[in-house]
Amino acid sequence: MAKSKNHTNHNQNRKAHRNGIKKPKKFRHESTLGMDPKFLRNQRFCKKGNLKPAKQLVRAAERKANLTICGFVHSIDPINHSIIVLQSRGESFQTTIIPGHAIINVEEINPGQDIKIPARKVSTVPSLRCYLERKKKIMSWFKENLLTVSESGKCNIWREYVEQTSWVVSLAALGALPGCYLGKVLSERAGRRRTILSASIPGLLGALIILFTKSPLVMCFARLLMGISNGVTAVVTMIYLTEIADKEIRGALGMLVQVMMNLGSLAMYSIGPFVSYKVLNSIVLSLSICYALMCLWVPESPYFHLTRGKIPAAKKDFMFIKNTKDEAWADEQIHTMRVHVQANMENESSMKELFTNRKYWNAIYIVTGLKILQYMTGSLAIQSYVEMIFRHTAKISGPMVSIVYGFVQLGAGIGATFLARYFGRRILILTSCTGVALSLTTIG
Repeated sequence: MAKSKNHTNHNQNRKAHRNGIKKPKKFRHESTLGMDPKFLRNQRFCKKGNLKPAKQLVRAAERKANLTICGFVHSIDPINHSIIVLQSRGESFQTTIIPGHAIINVEEINPGQDIKIPARKVSTVPSLRCYLERKKKIMSWFKENLLTVSESGKCNIWREYVEQTSWVVSLAALGALPGCYLGKVLSERAGRRRTILSASIPGLLGALIILFTKSPLVMCFARLLMGISNGVTAVVTMIYLTEIADKEIRGALGMLVQVMMNLGSLAMYSIGPFVSYKVLNSIVLSLSICYALMCLWVPESPYFHLTRGKIPAAKKDFMFIKNTKDEAWADEQIHTMRVHVQANMENESSMKELFTNRKYWNAIYIVTGLKILQYMTGSLAIQSYVEMIFRHTAKISGPMVSIVYGFVQLGAGIGATFLARYFGRRILILTSCTGVALSLTTIG
């Protein structure tokens, strides 16, 4: 009996050798990856009592290849070019896209979106990763396919997801436009402190919706809410800092806002590629909650109290902000502030006068030109798709390059805070524009 078994194994080895395939010495779950199905049909990776031979597993995989993959994208692994699709039955289906052979890119897939890949548009190569559990002696295999798209076929569904992803990214900037105007109106009517607190509400709602939604349209609405929150916060923060800060540190505090934004981008670049979709959005939600809680201790601006005639409240908040107990000095500063507030209220201009009065035109031209120049260079697109850009232009890890990009951005913001004191804003703007022009020309 043993001789017959050895003779059978010898014939199988000879047949595998003629087919150009070497029989694995020892069964491992990687051993069947990419093997010829004809060879797998003749092998039994089973000992005594195994449930299914490899031939039946191959046929099951071939039947599965003819089905349509339906579900929604749970998470993306850009390093291994794979995505994890959760099906309606609660099953987890991992799909690996072969680099260099696929029209589809992992970067074009948006987490949380519903996905449906017809079998006629993809050729599925079943990968049987069988393993035998030592204790339970049960044969199992991972639900994993290697998907390649035929070069002649067109997969329109992926193009639709790319367009939805671009909308999700850009709607945050679009929501900041009404957010800026809303922040200006609320800060004058409700006060700086209440406006800062209210700005956290749309941000919290947006982060909460993104955490649990699976619909791209709902995700677009959530991003719009977060953009409104960012616009309100940006305007009110600059107004608040201008009113409470001393002249010596006013510019540095204004630049510190951009430095903190760069720090947040660096945190997302460093954490995002290595955690799941829900974990990343849970972190964003927790940061939004921390922001709302910390703003509870923010005092009101003394300028706003003076516009409402609340002199004792203005003095109290002024002494708290300046961290002083010298009431005589505080009374002197409050008197000076009252003079400025009365002058501003007497010469208050409307939005219409801002565009009709010629004395404001130069300032409008400069600010508008700088912002158009900043966004026309593609800064928003580069920050949003930095990992994808470097993945297509360099043979290095996209997440690692995005982290380096975040560090450079953070360092530039910190350096500008100190260099502006010695060289001025104009020299820094000219240097920055020259560097951006050279970089974009090099990229081509």
